[in-house]
Amino acid sequence: MESLVTPVVLKAVARIVGSLDADERVRRLVTQAIAETAETQRVTLRVAAGEAAMVRKTVAGLDQRIDVVVDQLLSAGEIVMETPTSRAHIGVREQIAALMEAADRD
Repeated sequence: MESLVTPVVLKAVARIVGSLDADERVRRLVTQAIAETAETQRVTLRVAAGEAAMVRKTVAGLDQRIDVVVDQLLSAGEIVMETPTSRAHIGVREQIAALMEAADRD
């Protein structure tokens, strides 16, 4: 039964996350990612060229340690978070993939 339900739930989550307003989606992703880093670390968000202004607006006021940098190699929706000690893809696609991987482990 679980093997039948899990893919349906994951598709529903993907649909819900995909339907969020882009500003809200970015704000949630960045807030969660920053909460998982040490409070004293500077954070650089690398984003696609067409999304830089939206991301800057979205993260304004969240934290003074956030720099938003355009990365010409990224596609729309991709976000890479860099700290002095790590680099991680934190976009929606990566979050959904992590959910699917976690579900496969259970």
